Amino acid sequence: MPNRQVHLRAGAITGALTSGVRSLYREHQRQLQQPGYQIDWLKVAGMTLAGTGVGAILALLPDILEPATDWRHRKFFHSMTTAGLVAYATYLNETNQEIPDELRQLLTVGAAGYLSHLVLDSQTPIGLPII
Repeated sequence: MPNRQVHLRAGAITGALTSGVRSLYREHQRQLQQPGYQIDWLKVAGMTLAGTGVGAILALLPDILEPATDWRHRKFFHSMTTAGLVAYATYLNETNQEIPDELRQLLTVGAAGYLSHLVLDSQTPIGLPII
């Protein structure tokens, strides 16, 4: 069963990858739209670092909301329903152009960290409840 350290590491890796790839993609898009634009590597690195922290912290959230006091602690915040709601909220976030891009990125990275926790827990013999 994944413990706190496993969730923390998985969230950090997920956050770094999600944030790094998304930052690089956005910078590449700017490069295509604005001839002569140079990728801001410092911005990519900064957002990747921020994403690492956000992903790690949000990967712990399911167990903060529903502490692992016994083997039946997985309820709503550890469910497939919550995974679907987080994924849908991420879609709404990513398609909302009124939110600043950096905030959208951190929200997406946080969702990825949260989902990393659920993915790890789903691989245990107990799995995840539907609701």
